Amino acid sequence: MKARFWLLVLGVLLSYLLVFVAWTWPLASQLSSVFPAFADQDGYMQLWNVWHFREAVLSGQNPFYSNWLLYPDGASLWLHTYIPVAGMVNVFIGNEMLALNLTLAAEYALSGLGAWLLARRWVRQPVLAWLAGLYFAFSPYKMVRLPYHFDLVLTATVPFYILAFLHAFWFEPGRFWPRCAAGKPWWCALYWG
Repeated sequence: MKARFWLLVLGVLLSYLLVFVAWTWPLASQLSSVFPAFADQDGYMQLWNVWHFREAVLSGQNPFYSNWLLYPDGASLWLHTYIPVAGMVNVFIGNEMLALNLTLAAEYALSGLGAWLLARRWVRQPVLAWLAGLYFAFSPYKMVRLPYHFDLVLTATVPFYILAFLHAFWFEPGRFWPRCAAGKPWWCALYWG
């Protein structure tokens, strides 16, 4: 039963990945040489972010600080529109455009998968749960911002966080405060402090 579930999860993940490929075509045919951005827009800043992260890590510097900005004093990048995940992917593969494209593809596919898993808690029809994941992953909000603000389309963690929260607590009808789920007292300690 477990193997069957994980095969289903893999199939759903791949289906959302195929939707991303179809939606952004011909991006998939040129993953290492182009990325989804309009000229003279913020998308090019994300390319610099990924490049800077790799350069800083490989030189042993703090990737969340740059002396290239506000020279000679430098600037902190903690509140910058940084995508450290894409930077870490670039550390391993060494191609900024490919790192951005792979990170975006994985983000969209994981957003859909997380929303699908969350929808399955309440929706019994598999097609409707898949459509819920599709709408969450490829919502108009995210698709409009794809060429401009990559940091605003990173929503993959949201449904997984909600799932973890729902698994950590036991909600009873008529009771305002939830109880800790059996065997998960550390979840409650994290949430309630």
